[in-house]
Amino acid sequence: MNFIKKIGISSMALMLSVSAFAQDYGIKAGDKIISLNLGSKVNYGYVSEYDVNRTVNNYDNTGYLSQPTYISSYTNDVSNAIGVEFKYFVTSQIAVRLSGAGMISSAPSQDYIEGIDDLTGSNDPSASVPSYAMTEGRNTQNYYVDLGADYYFVTGIDRLNPYIGIQGNFIYGSLELTDGYRGLDDNGEVLPTYDTRQGESYGFGGSLVGGVDYYLAPGFFLGVEIKAASYLQTTKNIYHQTGLEAQSTYSHNTSFLTQPLIKVGFKF
Repeated sequence: MNFIKKIGISSMALMLSVSAFAQDYGIKAGDKIISLNLGSKVNYGYVSEYDVNRTVNNYDNTGYLSQPTYISSYTNDVSNAIGVEFKYFVTSQIAVRLSGAGMISSAPSQDYIEGIDDLTGSNDPSASVPSYAMTEGRNTQNYYVDLGADYYFVTGIDRLNPYIGIQGNFIYGSLELTDGYRGLDDNGEVLPTYDTRQGESYGFGGSLVGGVDYYLAPGFFLGVEIKAASYLQTTKNIYHQTGLEAQSTYSHNTSFLTQPLIKVGFKF
């Protein structure tokens, strides 16, 4: 009988341990999640060198400026990290969220370097020093920020946490080109430059999202998410030369079932 009691007590203890361990998969108020978002980033309002240099280099006498609409996805796969997300659970079913990413790139301009032709007067190409053309300087910035809230559904599966959410979206991108010394003309005068040209694009909007998190361990999960519906108004301003007013254009962008993501996250 004592043996049976011991078996019963051990079984009850094991069940309680398993039950307590299983509860670790649940969500409660005060929990925090941080996750890495993986997928293909969609571009809106992209500013290119072609936009910024168009009129000064006479690409098009009309000064046509492309609209800041959806351009394309980057040619990448699910291994591409496109941002980090943080969630804080106000209740066991409602979480506020903040996600974003950014990039700053800078390269200074390089001056023209004059070469020397035919040092020996023998018409030997190897006796010449080539000229190096001026290289434009570049400063690039790109950011995106999403802020919103999610509602988590209660399911009968401890590890599975589906949710829907709403978020505000903001994007910003800029490109600045600067000239260095271009060299001398036939009269020995310094060639003029276009000085600094720059362009920027930004957008405001909102989206409805849906997703699900599956916990592989009490504090570790994999998730998938998609923007079920999204709206973004984008504006593009191009300053072709210093002192000129901006050439501007804007657009409205509505999309459905876009930007699928895979999330690798931790709860603490």
